[in-house]
Amino acid sequence: MKFNIICETDEDGKYVVECTDFPGCLSEGDTLDEAMDNINEAIVGCLNSRLKCAKDNFLKKSASNFHDKMNILLDTATTAEYALDYHEQVGTSMCQLSRRPAGK
Repeated sequence: MKFNIICETDEDGKYVVECTDFPGCLSEGDTLDEAMDNINEAIVGCLNSRLKCAKDNFLKKSASNFHDKMNILLDTATTAEYALDYHEQVGTSMCQLSRRPAGK
């Protein structure tokens, strides 16, 4: 994935990097390489936080009243982890839920 970043130097000569795709996602470093490593970690943290929030919101909805659409692409291991969490909380796996006729 590619994200837009802005890199500037502050009055102390440190590199300050901001990812404009995620408001508030910024970092700094003594060198440009350090700043880039730090902003990469910050971006991963933002993505993980948003994914957790999306997961929590999804799991709060019961199968009977769920009507929102959500498209999140996850790797196989993460999908399995979320399916297990969902199954443990509501007793229905994502596969079983997706095979149910609408309205049931």
